[in-house]
Amino acid sequence: MAENRLSETDTFSFEINQSNASNYVSDPLTLWAVSSTVNSISANIDPRWLWRANVFLESLTASVWCPSFPRSPYPEFYPEDSAAEKAAKLMKLESNHPKFGLQLLRRKSATGSWIEAACPVIQNRGRRFYVPLINPYLTANEV
Repeated sequence: MAENRLSETDTFSFEINQSNASNYVSDPLTLWAVSSTVNSISANIDPRWLWRANVFLESLTASVWCPSFPRSPYPEFYPEDSAAEKAAKLMKLESNHPKFGLQLLRRKSATGSWIEAACPVIQNRGRRFYVPLINPYLTANEV
């Protein structure tokens, strides 16, 4: 039996650099206004129907390249290091080199207050790298 599905997929990119970074301090970049998506779908549904919408953000990755920061080395982890030892090495390295945080915010409505969901630490590791933002920062190990 064929399944009726409504779907909306979007791919985008943007760059935050020294010239535009201050724009996002007072006005965060909104990646997805879910309410507008749901409203566009509901406009095509008979108002007599009882329906529910489930919305999922499946992938969100930051591509990071910050050559204006001095290079920070990778921590030296060993197989015998415990999780606590690895965390301590990483924190020591982060505290001794320039870094910035990519603050991820969320809110429940278009006019609600922003709540910090996560703030991954970003440092120059000498090359472009990718930071997955959905897992572990925005979910509890599920989409």
